[in-house]
This record gives sequence, structure tokens and C-alpha cells, in this order.
Amino acid sequence: MLGPEIGIQLPLFDQNQAKIARAEYSLRQAEKELKSKQGIVREEVSAALEAVSMSRKEIVLFRDQLLPARSEAVEYSEKYFDAMQLSMLHLLDARRKLSETKLRYLEVLRDRRIREIELERALGGIIPGRGKSDESN
Repeated sequence: MLGPEIGIQLPLFDQNQAKIARAEYSLRQAEKELKSKQGIVREEVSAALEAVSMSRKEIVLFRDQLLPARSEAVEYSEKYFDAMQLSMLHLLDARRKLSETKLRYLEVLRDRRIREIELERALGGIIPGRGKSDESN
């Protein structure tokens, strides 16, 4: 046989290498996106936990220190007003401060509930370990 010779390789089996490479690339991209979103969720949960913790500390401060102190001030003001040793203005001022403190306490309770709802949203469900005893605070 004389003349030019042409050699062509024909693939007998298509192994889908291009599609496999594309799928592996897509998988790597999805894994990177997943890790990024996990980091965002961790930060969001951490911030929400910190906010709830601060709210609980603030509630304890109001309940255990500020409200009793204001109540005592009103009691003493009433006692000394009844003995005519204190003017009505002082008594009214003590009562006003007690009312303002109670109002602020209720606002703090409301804020804690809002922060707990934000935490539940970040967690994707109800806060674990939260029972009826927490409802009274």
C-alpha cells in the first residue's frame, strides 16, 4: 500500500469526563457556600445568645436590686410623710420613680422575649431547655 495514511482515534466509550469535572466543580462550590453560610449562622446564633444572656442579667438586676430599693424608698417616704417629716413632693417623687422602674422592668421583659424569638429564629426551632419556670420571669 502506497500513499498517504491517516490515523484517527475514535472513542469507543464516552466516560463523561467533562460532565464529571463540571459536577465536581459544582460540588466544591456548593461546599464552600455551605461553609460560608454555616459561619454566618454561627455568628448570628452567638450574637442572639449574647443578647438573651444580657437581657436575663438585666432582668435579675431589676428584680433583685432596683425594684426592691424603689419599693423601700416608697415605704420610707410614706412612713415619714405620715409622721409629717417629709413633704408630699418627696413621696410623689418616690412613687414616680417606682412606677418608672416597673415600666422599665416590663420593657426589659419584653426585650428579652423579642431576643429569645430572634434566637429561636436563628436556631430554627424552640430554645432547648426552656420550660415553664422561664415563663414566670
